[in-house]
Amino acid sequence: MKHTSNFWPFFIALSLAACSSQPEIETICEDLGESHYLIKWDVLPETKGSVKIFVSSDPENFTAREPITQVPISDKICELQLGGKPCSRPYFLLRFNRRYDRIVAARTPYKIEGNFRDIGGYKTAAGKAVRWGAVFRTGVIPPLDKEGLRKFQSLHICTWIDFRDSTRYIEPDSALCLKQIHHLPINLITSSSIYEQLGNETLRRGDANIFMQDLFMDLIEKGKPIYREMFRLLSEKENYPVVLCDKYGKDYVGFATALILSALDIPEETIYRDFLLSNRHLDRKAIRIDSNESTTDTQEAATALMTTQKQQLSCAMQRIKKQYGSIQNYLQEELDLTPAKQHELQAILLY
Repeated sequence: MKHTSNFWPFFIALSLAACSSQPEIETICEDLGESHYLIKWDVLPETKGSVKIFVSSDPENFTAREPITQVPISDKICELQLGGKPCSRPYFLLRFNRRYDRIVAARTPYKIEGNFRDIGGYKTAAGKAVRWGAVFRTGVIPPLDKEGLRKFQSLHICTWIDFRDSTRYIEPDSALCLKQIHHLPINLITSSSIYEQLGNETLRRGDANIFMQDLFMDLIEKGKPIYREMFRLLSEKENYPVVLCDKYGKDYVGFATALILSALDIPEETIYRDFLLSNRHLDRKAIRIDSNESTTDTQEAATALMTTQKQQLSCAMQRIKKQYGSIQNYLQEELDLTPAKQHELQAILLY
């Protein structure tokens, strides 16, 4: 099977452990479908030896004594075909030379559509990692067949937090078996005329880009009560696993995820990489326009609305720093995430 090099730009770093003498190890896992997984790694400086790969349905409990495979570190890649149809999402522990462990999973479990993905695995500067299977981010999930529902239910989602504007909100399918649903509407998108302009073909790409940038700026102030409630829900361990949702899983959810990762002390560049992953997982044709009838200007504007750009989030982050001194001050002063509460959140979500 051939795997092209364009896989690597989306490489999500699981960076250095706390000790400087340890090698830098980066890992990534991709679900190829039909219980087939591709795992890649890179070790710097280059290291000889072997990597043992273990599998578990619990990312914090690998009980098998024997690995499912062992390959040379120099291979940098391993394809795995798990037997049968696993009833639970697989997590993989990579053990390098019996010394260095890294846990990894496919960021989009079961290849669920709708920009659905796990924010687990991201590393702090101190070497801790976000727990896999605890917080997911998504847009609206398309209807799932029986097998799709079985797979989704195996994630054991407890809490669904939905930021969709009131006029866009539809209660999630009861077949998802969610324990609790919290609709926290932000109401910034449908209160604007942006989609009316798109419909009458007066919207241009530059206008769409400015709208998206201004949207993130507005979230700093107008989203405060919503994100304050989100952090309250995240502070209760019994609410996990949690899903964050908006229509496309990139705007309100994108800002929410940036705040959560900031509270967990994830490096800012990692936060931007997660933000930009929507460009890989989101269908840019999700905004319904007739490409045969619409002008090129309108198609370009629609694409701009469906694209995440670093400056959308970075401008908002810089505004927060300028106004509050730091992201941490904003979290504490405006979202009621005191140092004690932040420590509690980190205890829940980091290991």
